[in-house]
Amino acid sequence: GKLYQHILLSGGCSKIKGLKERLISELKKLGVQCDINIFMAEDPENSAWNGEALLCRCYPESEQWLTKEEYNE
Repeated sequence: GKLYQHILLSGGCSKIKGLKERLISELKKLGVQCDINIFMAEDPENSAWNGEALLCRCYPESEQWLTKEEYNE
């Protein structure tokens, strides 16, 4: 049930009027019976980019990052 208590909407489409209410309705139709909490990102259009930028600053030397050349292989 904890998953349904921490849903974050992000991206430009998350600003569609009524999306939050529709999502709650659809989850309840699927049988979700716990509390559902849906939050909107402060800056939904840029939230994914901001999150990735923060991750890169926290782990700048990570071996998980690929160079452009490695990606293109």
